[in-house]
Amino acid sequence: MAGKLWANYSYILVFFGLALMASIYFILQMGGGVSYHSIEVQDGDTLWTIAEEYSSDSSMSTDEFIKWVGERNNLSTYTISAGDSLVLPVEKKLGINGDYQYVMNEE
Repeated sequence: MAGKLWANYSYILVFFGLALMASIYFILQMGGGVSYHSIEVQDGDTLWTIAEEYSSDSSMSTDEFIKWVGERNNLSTYTISAGDSLVLPVEKKLGINGDYQYVMNEE
């Protein structure tokens, strides 16, 4: 009985199996990464002015924000220059109206 069932419906079972595996793969890929906001440093910017501007958009204090930016951007000192690109602990803008999704403390 099982052999006859398999012979008649094997293509459907294989299709559903592949569809299930593909769905699981895409769910795992989508949920795994966070895309952070990136900025270009302007004249007169410092880590502290950037932290004051953006730290309210995350759950970090100014000091935590500066430490995170320094570590994630591989800064050897806290000196930045105009034209530098920095990744900030604020998720990229999403949607039509430009709303942010904010990053919570991960560590």
